[in-house]
Amino acid sequence: VFGLQRVDLVPQLGGPLEVLLVNGLLHLHFQGVHLSHIGEAALLLLAHQIVRLLLLLGGLRLLCGSRLQSGQLSLKLEKVRLGPLLEDLAEKYRSKAEDSDLIFTVDAPDSLPPVLGNDDRIEQVLVILLDNAMKYTPSLSADGAQGQVRLEAEETSGYVRLRVRDNGLGISESDLPHIFERFYKVDKAHSGMGSGLGLSIAHEIVQRMGQSLTVESELSKGSVFTLTVSKAE
Repeated sequence: VFGLQRVDLVPQLGGPLEVLLVNGLLHLHFQGVHLSHIGEAALLLLAHQIVRLLLLLGGLRLLCGSRLQSGQLSLKLEKVRLGPLLEDLAEKYRSKAEDSDLIFTVDAPDSLPPVLGNDDRIEQVLVILLDNAMKYTPSLSADGAQGQVRLEAEETSGYVRLRVRDNGLGISESDLPHIFERFYKVDKAHSGMGSGLGLSIAHEIVQRMGQSLTVESELSKGSVFTLTVSKAE
């Protein structure tokens, strides 16, 4: 389901998460709240968030597993339609940006060619990049400009480039070479802001898909992460 030949951690955690979901629905039922009153959209959102959590945990297993380090673990590659994926992400992150008093925009052509990759894993990489961008972009920058996060898509010869651009805190020149190392944290003054695993997971996933993930950044001016994926033949 998640595009991996084997991720042992996902089956182990699937049970407890299913129990959590069922117990939550039962609690609502005994409180007199009928599922019909919750709405299909809310239930789908809950299910989607659980899948995202499973994907993150699966990514952690992928990152730390010996099969990954030995190069034996691979992803199932297929044709991926980027349009619906980007629309789904845009809908979710607009509300998240509003909650953080950020401007969130999407710049993508109406029609993009299918790419070679894995639907769930491309989404997971973009989620990691968008979450990072919003986490490290204050609502007001040092020069007084409102914080902005932008999701871009550009078709080039043989590739599609997906970019997450922000005008946030940025990354120093000394930190840039280490940004994809596991447990490496740029903002060491705020140790509670993350585990230092997200970008490592994203980078390993992209490598397993045979694609590339790069970063350009300037301290106090923002960052641009670029995921380059090949067009499907």
